[in-house]
Amino acid sequence: MRDHLRYHDTIWCAAHRVVELVKRDSRANHAARAAAGTPVGAVGSGSLSSSFSSSSSSSEGIGGAVSLRGNSGGSGSSGSTSGGGGVIPSPGSFSTFHVRHGEFQFKVVRLGAEEILANTLDLLAPGELVYVATDEHDKDSFFGPLRAAYEVKFLDDYFEEANLKSLPKNMLGLVDTLVAAQGRVFVGTWFSTFSGYIIRLRGYFGRHADSFYYFAKKKFAMQVTPMRKSLHSFCVFVRLLLNHVPFGF
Repeated sequence: MRDHLRYHDTIWCAAHRVVELVKRDSRANHAARAAAGTPVGAVGSGSLSSSFSSSSSSSEGIGGAVSLRGNSGGSGSSGSTSGGGGVIPSPGSFSTFHVRHGEFQFKVVRLGAEEILANTLDLLAPGELVYVATDEHDKDSFFGPLRAAYEVKFLDDYFEEANLKSLPKNMLGLVDTLVAAQGRVFVGTWFSTFSGYIIRLRGYFGRHADSFYYFAKKKFAMQVTPMRKSLHSFCVFVRLLLNHVPFGF
């Protein structure tokens, strides 16, 4: 159903304002960590102790609300098409999470922040800015382990500056989906239709290959494998064939 609905321009514009502010904070985070001698992606950024190999990367900004809808590269090219591990993100880029942790009926994926962090350390760069879309009310307490590893931001952090108070409260979740869809890497909640829609948006934006789940058993469910490519090609062939078969003769 979501795929057949069109977000009002007001929502797109609000999301664009938030994305630009997140990119600004990402650049500031890079500058601050570099000045402190622990640049993003380096050992010692955040509280991570594992080493992190560097790779060149580039960033393409979002020129306006309209480009947010197209294949603009979102928060910027990470230099990798298979995830965040081993790539140092560019200033202005950011990764995103959707953590469904409220009254979610699928208890198996209601993980603690420590487990979420452990399951995704290989996907993100130490110290990078991570935008989190979540229904968790106690953000300061629950997301402590993520804050120790990354520069963590939420929609609440931009509520005033992005003038989100002008939107009806029930539209804020729509803004969250658009911002989360622009991440260099996206990590979602398995079973969540909210995460599923963000991943589909990323597919429309051309970024779906860098989507993962923090539930370990389904972590790489969105990654393209030779088997899935073959299956997809076969399904496309069958669909084209059926479209040309003269039934009813």
